Amino acid sequence: MIRPKPFAMNSRIACLLVLAAAFCLAPGRLDAVEPPETLYNPKPSQGDLIVPMPNGAQMVFRKIVVPGGSFWGASDRIIQLGDGEGDIFEGLQRVQISGSFPDKTGGNWFYYLGKYEVTKAQFVAVMGLEALISASGDTGENEKLSRLKGRQLEKALTKPLVFVSWRTIQDFIHRYNLWLFDEHHPNRLATMPKLQNTPGFIRLPTEIEWEYAARGGHVTLQDGSFHNKLPFPVEKMVKHAWFLRNAKHRVRPVGLRLPNQLGCYDMLGNAQELTCELFRPEIWQGKPGGLTARGGSVATRYEDMRSSRREEVEIYKWDEEKTKMLEWKSYTTGLRLAIGSNVVINSKNRADLQQEYDNYRTKIRSNMPIGKTLDNPVAQAATQLTDARDAIATIMEQNSSLKSELSTLQKFIEQAEEKLDYAQKASARSTAQDVLREATDLGRDIFKLESLRQQKTKAERLTELSTRYQDIVKTITNEIVRREGHVQQLLERYVDDMQRLGEFSSAYIAQAIDTLGKKKLTERALSALELIKKHVDEYQKTRRIDSHRWQYDFHEKFKDLAD
Repeated sequence: MIRPKPFAMNSRIACLLVLAAAFCLAPGRLDAVEPPETLYNPKPSQGDLIVPMPNGAQMVFRKIVVPGGSFWGASDRIIQLGDGEGDIFEGLQRVQISGSFPDKTGGNWFYYLGKYEVTKAQFVAVMGLEALISASGDTGENEKLSRLKGRQLEKALTKPLVFVSWRTIQDFIHRYNLWLFDEHHPNRLATMPKLQNTPGFIRLPTEIEWEYAARGGHVTLQDGSFHNKLPFPVEKMVKHAWFLRNAKHRVRPVGLRLPNQLGCYDMLGNAQELTCELFRPEIWQGKPGGLTARGGSVATRYEDMRSSRREEVEIYKWDEEKTKMLEWKSYTTGLRLAIGSNVVINSKNRADLQQEYDNYRTKIRSNMPIGKTLDNPVAQAATQLTDARDAIATIMEQNSSLKSELSTLQKFIEQAEEKLDYAQKASARSTAQDVLREATDLGRDIFKLESLRQQKTKAERLTELSTRYQDIVKTITNEIVRREGHVQQLLERYVDDMQRLGEFSSAYIAQAIDTLGKKKLTERALSALELIKKHVDEYQKTRRIDSHRWQYDFHEKFKDLAD
């Protein structure tokens, strides 16, 4: 077995580590005092949770707040992940984010996520330098580490841990946990968060935990920017992320770019980060494949950087040249750790969960994503009723004496199916009506925008003859800006409701649109209905949204259509 070996460091770093260790063990000071700068926390800030590692090393975490005090869930925990205009594996999904630990006030839950990507230094602290050289596919660079000393060694070890296998990563996490839980050193758990006095443990984050934090978590949920493609303005990409254009395939030391709203560094770019789940075409479903990595890397193009980005990373890969399967290692793939806890801690804890679940199931669950997919009668009752009717028919064939009683049950089922069918039709018609109203309003505003732009062009020409037209140009320009903002709001509502309409079956959609077409509609509404048919058909086939092209469709359809 390879024993962990300490690596060389200068006296300044060693002193900082001692100070950091003292800070970590001081109770009640986590949020009050900014920790010192160390090799493992190059950008210290208030709120850092510092967990010790072997050989004086550290792992730094940030507290990720999850809204709602209930264990089972709350309406404000429902978040939308993915990107309707992203890759095929980034489809929009409504999911629930959950925490691992309740706060003391009972108002929220939280989990902890690594402030930085795991570095080579942290791997070496647990596994040893020889283990890094042996396990890494990047043998050339890592072999040089044994010849480096002082600042050169420190800088080399601050890069993310990449080019190691899934098996090596699991071994690293396992051995780190065992070191923390050593009963002869209880002080190692001094800063570890606890659930009912039971310490948490180190693990990889889930995909939902990762994307929630990458998007800015509770901070951006409150300011309304959670659904943005990036957690920062696109023009500031270079300041926040290492990607292909500015990194050119080479990972850089952690913490050199700006953090996100939660104080986490390199969430996007540098090394893409493994999560704890196998890769599936959608987060919740589909064929399981290799591993799931998030966030993009130094090999990701500028235009492909976004919070929803997902990549499959092979555990084993077929080598065509050698005609054999190999344990795979990726030079762009690293990891970020999380702190979690078990669901069931003890018998009392389980009893509390059972009691809370009864209230959750009857009052909350039906409105949660899991409830809508599994419990909602509109989504599932039709299949269940069909199964029940088939089962009754089979019993009737086998037991003719029960035919009369079972016939009555069949009638009840038929009545329930009729009610369900009516509810589906009514809901589809209502949604289609909303979409038509929004599309018609969009057509009106787009025509007015086009008219305003033409008026502005004429007025600008007249300013060459007289300056009194300058005020007119300014007034028209302000109205154009206001109208453009309104168009964007209408388009967002149109896209959201179009998604809702697209989730109904084709038959219900066709019936809803046909009903609208039979009404007495204006020329603009009829044109809007044509676009609705086109867009909902596209969405049903691809389950993707192209809002820019949809807006272009509206412009082409309505730019010349007068009131």
